[in-house]
Amino acid sequence: MNLPVVDLALFVNDHVGKALVKPKTLMKLDVEGSEYHVLPHMLTLDSFKHVDVLTAEFHTRHCPMKFGDVTYSKEECEAFDLLFPKFIGMYDTTLSFVDDEKWGQDGQPLPK
Repeated sequence: MNLPVVDLALFVNDHVGKALVKPKTLMKLDVEGSEYHVLPHMLTLDSFKHVDVLTAEFHTRHCPMKFGDVTYSKEECEAFDLLFPKFIGMYDTTLSFVDDEKWGQDGQPLPK
């Protein structure tokens, strides 16, 4: 089965970056392991210069994982988890780690 795919980095650059009026942009990313493929691509294309706030959930439990012809080891996923906040620090993007599947059981309020 073939499914349509959108390049998120290009979408953000084209639709947010080229907007006539600069919107405040909140990006919620929960792609069940594909963040290890999507986020480096977005960094490469400077897409985060158009994102004000990013809420993300990282899923090392899915690693090792294969994305196309590339395999990400558990160690590579864990290293990315540690390095990504430093990479995103190059931008004015606020990063928030949110595990939205567990909010109902953890007794903690959602972030404001």
